Amino acid sequence: METTTNSTHYKVTRKFTSGILEGLEHTEISTVSFPVGFECKQPIGGSPYVITECKPAPAPKIRLVCNECGRKFSVSPNAADPQCPKCGGVDWDVL
Repeated sequence: METTTNSTHYKVTRKFTSGILEGLEHTEISTVSFPVGFECKQPIGGSPYVITECKPAPAPKIRLVCNECGRKFSVSPNAADPQCPKCGGVDWDVL
C-alpha cells in the first residue's frame, strides 16, 4: 500500500483578545494557512482572537500495528512500503 499526502500542514497560534478566553493562547495543527495578524472580531460561538503565528509544520505520523509480531509503530505519511522495525514484516494495519 502506498501512502502519500499533498496537503501542507501549518502550526497556527491564536491569542484571544476578549471574552471568557481573553489572554489565552491556543496552538493547533491545521491544513489551513492564516495570515499573521489576522483578527477575527466576531467568531461564531467563540471569543475574538488574533493569529500570532502560522508556520509550516511536519505532517502528523501514521500509527500502524504489525500483524506478524503485534508491535505498534509510527511512519511518515510519505512512506511508500513501511516495514515493522522489530521483525521487518510488511503485513500491518492502521490504528
